[in-house]
Amino acid sequence: ATPDAMEGTSASVWVENGLVIAGGVLTLGSFVSQCQKPAPYGKFDKEAGSSAGWGPGIPQRLGHIASDFIPGCIIFTLVYFLAAGADDRRDPTSDTPNIILLGFFLAHYLHRGLIHPLIMRYSSKTTPLMITVSGLIGNAIFAAAISLYLALNTYPNNYEEDARFVIGAVLFWIGYAINRWADLRLRNLRRDNPGQYVIPHGFLFDYVVNPNYFGELIEWTGFAIASWSIAAAVWALFGASTFILRSKENLKWYREKFGDEFPAGRKALIPFVY
Repeated sequence: ATPDAMEGTSASVWVENGLVIAGGVLTLGSFVSQCQKPAPYGKFDKEAGSSAGWGPGIPQRLGHIASDFIPGCIIFTLVYFLAAGADDRRDPTSDTPNIILLGFFLAHYLHRGLIHPLIMRYSSKTTPLMITVSGLIGNAIFAAAISLYLALNTYPNNYEEDARFVIGAVLFWIGYAINRWADLRLRNLRRDNPGQYVIPHGFLFDYVVNPNYFGELIEWTGFAIASWSIAAAVWALFGASTFILRSKENLKWYREKFGDEFPAGRKALIPFVY
């Protein structure tokens, strides 16, 4: 069985479709932009002139919380309960697959948008204002699109036992674990080597430059499969548009900085492949 058609008013369905289309346009624009030049945050913010035109610097932690926690937790939750609660025929807390998927998304962004910024040792104390603003807008579009889909969609009975849901959930939590591990590994490296870059080693770092991106790519691919929604699929593509290009630039940066010290066989994003 496939998920039933979305319910709700025609206006809410049109809003959902519009958000998905906007997300698709944003994905294409992000890919084209990053093909030309890496976004100026992290190590690329330190390159001469890289942040020109992106506005003044603001505290990195504040920028990260604003761009991720506000859309990923606050907007996502509000849209779901307002949209689902507007339908008198449904109890927004009674649809088990929808609530589980809501929990998946919130688990990621509670960590990514709040815990991570508070505990991470950033390589730069500031980030350009427009990086935060563009991240906030993009994340808000996708958070609203996915949340509205979950609020409007009715899954078949026992959908949580469906192969798509099970496979997607397994992938999501595998990716989640990889992403959390890689972030903590980088945090510890920065603690032990303040003010300098070193070559990460251990587990997936021996195979790819950005296992944190690899983990998040697996996460959102799993979420798209589990939710079986176009909105989540476009979100996964949006993430891939960043992960693929930025990991490639990171690999290039490490090779230029460390030369022969850097392992020749290490890939950018996907072990043994890319």
